[in-house]
Amino acid sequence: MIDDALLDQCRRGSEPAFRTLYYRTMPRVRAWVARFIGPNAPVDDVVQDVFVQLHRSIAAFRGEAAFGTWLYRVTLNVAASHLRRAGRDERRLDRTAPAGEPAQERRHDPAQRAGHDAARDPGHDEERRLQARDDLRRLYRALDTLSPDQRAAFVLYELEGRSLQDIAAITDCPVPTAAARLRRARSRIVEVLGGTGSGKRARATEDSA
Repeated sequence: MIDDALLDQCRRGSEPAFRTLYYRTMPRVRAWVARFIGPNAPVDDVVQDVFVQLHRSIAAFRGEAAFGTWLYRVTLNVAASHLRRAGRDERRLDRTAPAGEPAQERRHDPAQRAGHDAARDPGHDEERRLQARDDLRRLYRALDTLSPDQRAAFVLYELEGRSLQDIAAITDCPVPTAAARLRRARSRIVEVLGGTGSGKRARATEDSA
């Protein structure tokens, strides 16, 4: 719980108050970052950058929006900056794939997969867990093709379960703009995944991985 008294102390530069704010909000921020930038990404580094930015800017917070909305906005901005710096199309390449062999095709080769399954004999639940993890990687590769605004709309709506009104407040845009970004994001995800992607599938996949 973040109350006005704690925020006021943070705005006045109290380091103990900011540490309290950090410990109370860090789990939420980490979950947001992980959902926005995806698996196999430097989540902890981005979280650290979020709190550096929060420390720099909290004195300017005047409560025009709810603190949670403002915090989410800061988190999204920092995470989007990370994706731009990292190069979204190259962040999650499988560096173990032999030259000339696409990483995705290697992972989905039926004969190779069957061999691994037989060698490890993971059982049905393990197989489903591995498939869900692979589906999640594919989803985030598709998300990497979106603009930051479209990605934010998709993640907030489909993975966070936020309303269009929430998305508009967090991303500081009108509700129709948020809805248009979500529609474009969904269309692009379906295109990239070959018609296999959907919002419900995205949420279920993330929960299973």
